[in-house]
Amino acid sequence: MVASQNVRNIALKGEDVDPSLELNVMQYCILERIGRSRYLGETTQGKLSLQKVGVDPKSLFYHRKFLQHNKLITKQVIALSALYDQAFKFALFNW
Repeated sequence: MVASQNVRNIALKGEDVDPSLELNVMQYCILERIGRSRYLGETTQGKLSLQKVGVDPKSLFYHRKFLQHNKLITKQVIALSALYDQAFKFALFNW
């Protein structure tokens, strides 16, 4: 069962976002993917990366920047330490 488009927009954008803000199809897909990932407790990194949406990294950067600017997502940098003094750093996008 799928909710109406209006209900989906409120769920993804929230009620604090300007209702006249228009998202193109790719921005909406990215926002939906981030929201679904957070709901399922996943990250959008590695095998579940946002690059699976099917756009080149340059375009993905532009779309993420637009979503961040309009306060639809936030970027959280995470650093992890692993065995043998290896460190991993990646960005986690929150909805």
